[in-house]
Amino acid sequence: MTNCVRALVVAFTASTVFAASPHPAWATPDFIVVGVDGPSSATAGQSISVTVRVGNQGGSITQSGVYIRTSIILSTDPTISLSDSQLTTFDAPRDGLQSGLVYPVNVPVPLPSWATGSYYIGAYVDSPLYWTETNDNNNTGYDSSPITVSGACTPSCGGKCGGAPDGCGGSCTGSCGTNQVCSNQSCVTISPSLGISPNPVTANQNVTFTCTLGSAGAGATVAFFVTQNGTIVASQQVTANGNGVATWTRAHEPGSWWL
Repeated sequence: MTNCVRALVVAFTASTVFAASPHPAWATPDFIVVGVDGPSSATAGQSISVTVRVGNQGGSITQSGVYIRTSIILSTDPTISLSDSQLTTFDAPRDGLQSGLVYPVNVPVPLPSWATGSYYIGAYVDSPLYWTETNDNNNTGYDSSPITVSGACTPSCGGKCGGAPDGCGGSCTGSCGTNQVCSNQSCVTISPSLGISPNPVTANQNVTFTCTLGSAGAGATVAFFVTQNGTIVASQQVTANGNGVATWTRAHEPGSWWL
């Protein structure tokens, strides 16, 4: 009996050896936008907070560089491109986007004053197009829920005072105009009437000046001035009573004078 032995030789090609490794160590990166989350509504001109997650589903980064820049974009449709309005940018560190990593960040984003209506908030990773990637056509992402941007609020304080609401969440702190008083947080125009008693008056006699403002002038400050030949010779500030009447009594010297 004769035994025959044959040798079996198996050859492995290079493609077979590395077939189990989808991203070889020397492969280029593939940056993607994993997610974008922003508010559902905002006011034009204000700053909003947007959460962005960018990742690298490709290989390791071997190209020289320090960071990967991402642009936050405002678009009227879900097709995010560099021709849309770029609002701001942020930089992910190189080590934060090595193969398989995801880099999350909260970004303060200023909305333009002209931006009113419905928009999509998107992100474009490697927006300067600096890095060499396996795929440059998957660098964008967006919040699937559009944001509604209303017009900027203009405070309205005309005729208001005393901390009245300005219609934009603030308050009105300005002063009222001439011959106006603040009543119930509104500026009310008054027509003061002056009275002198007695009239005429003898030298060094006490005379009482009266300024009547009406009920709206209750608590208002009234300034009395006495002049002779164009020169102020006496003055006094008086607070009107609850009926809007202010009085001032003083003795007057001889001569003509004006109140």
